[in-house]
Amino acid sequence: MGLTGDLKVVSSKMSIHIVWFRRDLRIHDHEPLSSAAASAARKGGVVVPVWVLDPCELRHRHGSVLRQATQMPPTLPRIGPFRARFLIECLSDLNTHLAHLGSGLLVKRGGAKEVLVNLVEELLAKGAHDAKKDIHSGASTSVTLHYHWEIGFEEEAMSRTVREAFEKRGHTVREYMGATLYHPVDLPNEFIDPKQQQPSRKTVEKRKKKKEREERERRHKHEQRQTPYPSDTL
Repeated sequence: MGLTGDLKVVSSKMSIHIVWFRRDLRIHDHEPLSSAAASAARKGGVVVPVWVLDPCELRHRHGSVLRQATQMPPTLPRIGPFRARFLIECLSDLNTHLAHLGSGLLVKRGGAKEVLVNLVEELLAKGAHDAKKDIHSGASTSVTLHYHWEIGFEEEAMSRTVREAFEKRGHTVREYMGATLYHPVDLPNEFIDPKQQQPSRKTVEKRKKKKEREERERRHKHEQRQTPYPSDTL
């Protein structure tokens, strides 16, 4: 399957797992891809890797106050010719690696929400014929979207828009943290959502101080038990 290859027909009994590639264009250590593949293998389904060329990713947007203060143009480019060439090479390499796994990469252009929603409708339409044949089975196609949560004002806004659109249609959305030093499950104590950076930092610092205070108190009690009482006799 090429970069814009044809979609496979989806059976009514299949589960659809769409992997939305964003900045992380690898297959190694890519949690959305590995999770989608594991779910599809376990429950029976298909994995559809896709990358979306969203115009919002090509330019910055600045508020009117900032524009008036700095006399900036309405939009500024976010990607230059060298980065664009590198991006194309990465997409080609990703498609090659996916092809070795028996798949391929779909490349779509347009708004992320519209492209991904239309992709689901296209996949469901391709499976509608099989669904009519199996109308008495009660089978239905489940759709799950997998992607990395990207840090940044515009990136987070895009994630929220896509998530809300999918959840509104009854689809499942799974977000993964891929730009952290440690995986969330490897963090000590109860994990706080890293999307809220400031509260998370304060909470971790507060817990650390509490743990250190409890450790000092424990050592102090232990030392008191080890200290012999003074003798009553001289």
